[in-house]
Amino acid sequence: MSVKAKISKAKRNNQKRNKLVKQGLIKKSKNPSKQIKELPAPHKIQNKEVEDDSKKVTMGKICCKW
Repeated sequence: MSVKAKISKAKRNNQKRNKLVKQGLIKKSKNPSKQIKELPAPHKIQNKEVEDDSKKVTMGKICCKW
């Protein structure tokens, strides 16, 4: 990888981490790479939120399939 590519990759990773910090999913630390690896994939995080809010909706979808 070129130096420019490494810098741009670091910027992207930094932006992703800052978004997660704002959402309160992780805390800022000196060694952020460990924290990001421990996090679940983004779609799994969203599913947890959806499960709590819309259990009735999923039941409706199941009923429609029958």
